[in-house]
Amino acid sequence: MNPGRNDPCPCGSGRKYKHCCGRGDSGSAAARDEAGAYNAQAALLQRQGRYDAAVTSYRKALAISPDVAELHFNLGTALHDQGRVDDAIACYRRALELKPGLVVAHNNLGNALAVCGKPDEAAASYARALAIAPGHVEARRNLAAMHYNAANALRDRGDARAALERYRQALALRPDFAEAQANLAGLLHAHGRLDDALACYRAAIAMHPDDARLHNNLANVQDELDDVAGALASYRRALELADTPEIRSNFARCLSHATTIDAPSRALLVRALREAWTRPADLAPVAIKALASDDDVRFADPLLLAVLESAAVCDVDVERRLTTARRAWLDGADAPGSTDLAFGCALARQCFINEHLYATSDDELATAHALRESLVAALASGEGVSATRLLAVACYSRLADLPGVEACLTRAWPDAVRQLLVEQIEEPLAERRDAPLVSSLTSVADGVSLQVQRQYEENPYPRWIRSATVVPAPSINAMLRRQFPSARFDPLRNDAAMEMLIAGCGTGQEAIEAAQLFPDARVLGVDLSRASLAYARRKSRAAGVTNVEYGQADVLEAATLGRTFDVVSSVGVLHHLADPAAGLRALLSALRPGGLLRIGLYSERARRDVVAAREFIGKAGYASDVDGIRRARAAIVAERARFERLLLRRDFYTISECRDLLFHVQEHRFTIPGIAGLLAEHGLRFIGFLLEPHVAHRYTQRFSDDASRTDLAHWQAFETEFPDTFAGMYRFWVQRPA
Repeated sequence: MNPGRNDPCPCGSGRKYKHCCGRGDSGSAAARDEAGAYNAQAALLQRQGRYDAAVTSYRKALAISPDVAELHFNLGTALHDQGRVDDAIACYRRALELKPGLVVAHNNLGNALAVCGKPDEAAASYARALAIAPGHVEARRNLAAMHYNAANALRDRGDARAALERYRQALALRPDFAEAQANLAGLLHAHGRLDDALACYRAAIAMHPDDARLHNNLANVQDELDDVAGALASYRRALELADTPEIRSNFARCLSHATTIDAPSRALLVRALREAWTRPADLAPVAIKALASDDDVRFADPLLLAVLESAAVCDVDVERRLTTARRAWLDGADAPGSTDLAFGCALARQCFINEHLYATSDDELATAHALRESLVAALASGEGVSATRLLAVACYSRLADLPGVEACLTRAWPDAVRQLLVEQIEEPLAERRDAPLVSSLTSVADGVSLQVQRQYEENPYPRWIRSATVVPAPSINAMLRRQFPSARFDPLRNDAAMEMLIAGCGTGQEAIEAAQLFPDARVLGVDLSRASLAYARRKSRAAGVTNVEYGQADVLEAATLGRTFDVVSSVGVLHHLADPAAGLRALLSALRPGGLLRIGLYSERARRDVVAAREFIGKAGYASDVDGIRRARAAIVAERARFERLLLRRDFYTISECRDLLFHVQEHRFTIPGIAGLLAEHGLRFIGFLLEPHVAHRYTQRFSDDASRTDLAHWQAFETEFPDTFAGMYRFWVQRPA
């Protein structure tokens, strides 16, 4: 049937034929009929995906009716489908020359211009469509998308102000644009506008309540606002929706500074410890706090067992109870029918982790020694040994030091005991065999370096059981931009395959985490202690990490390594050198121009409790051996009120860390003005301190004029006001000039 002038157009547009594919009142009816037929045929072919044929039919229609704007528009859509975007643009423009008010042509022209990488022209086309028809849904959505994409590009270039405006323009057009709402929230968060970010994330969650990423990001803001309870609830909801490593890590980080733990978070805390969502040592204090709040802690409590097996218990009251429990286990070592092997294994593992720190009376020591000798004799004669006796000895002695102890490995044991034997016999013996194989990369001749080396050869430092779960970063440039969104630094050119030096890697925890964080990097860990390096090598093999290597070296001899690096990390090392400035110069000799340096230094202000304790120990004359450390600790605990802050330090709760804390052969402490002078001397650009989220927010509130958080004069004032800010260390990034 041939359509009449007032019939619907066969193209399916819904318009009358005379206003769509026909030529109105001009031209013959036969010509109009023929053009309409070609147009209808082309539309059908286009729907079938036969774009070449559709283009041919549209051109035939135009040959008959060349001044019909809609035919040019239709041809443009077919050409666009065909991938011929430039030709499509020409058709849309011709359609608009003939009919400037053709809204769909403005919209589709915008789509084509966007594909061609002309966002500004595309946005102008969408805007013209909306000026003609404000309710045009597709043009509104497309223009919102253009603003959104432009905002993302501006954000990535660091133009936060322009990006914020574009996100708002996108949301004005599409209030339900959840992605724009979420990205706006992220940008607001990055620039310290936390209340606004909170509102945006909540708005986005209202649109997409089952998006785990949004709940996770909301929790990040709540954590920075120090709303720990709210953050934990949001992280838990995120975990319900998507149990991912990133969310687990964020939840654990937040949990580590919680003051109270509710029941749902407590259950997850057990998982977090056993699965190392973060370093277990970071979670141990809050776990102990949760246990201390219980009226009656059972030795079978899963949380207690998880702590004992994962990290040093860092509470003197719990330590006292465990010391009593250890004595009871010793006295009942030969009692028949004891079945509480889970607690016995956990207690023995805790004693291994803290390097047999607990105080021992003379009669207890004699009983433990006699039991140890009877175990050695039984192993030599091939007699049977009970698990309870073995565990009692493990609570007082390093099993790997017992003569003939390897015979234990060939016997049948319950699974928990078997795991303990692997940890306390098989692995330490493997480390001893491995230590001589560690490459020597530099000489170790400095007097202080030799003393430090002897200290760490006796006790590999620090002892750790599980490394934190690490989510790989896109690159170190991306990581630093996320950590320091407003700070100025020059991105590494070789960030994808960078070379990284961990100077003073100890037992390898930092080196392994760095290798996992940047899987394409080449990481070298160096340390003075072969015992620590053997520990690190074993842990690297267990973790399946292949992009890290280790060697014995003195930081002071870094220039003789024969290699230079894009990134150098030296945390907790320079302040133990005779001359920290000389150590920094040595590290810089191994850092390439434009390279990045991470440093950790003790704070004079934040270690006033340590200074007081060291003076107390010096006056009393306690030796730095194991017995002296135990006696010094007992004396400090007896003066609990005087040393309250010291007893909160995790380093107080293992032999090697306590030696490092209170008996180290060399310790320097720094001030922020001192750091500023050191950086100025070498022309190093300060990028920023590594901070807990709530500390960063507090600083931003206090110094709103320092968005980059890099004004060291402000930081000096901040530390004066909050003297425990850097209780661990000043940890910060700097950059060497290119």
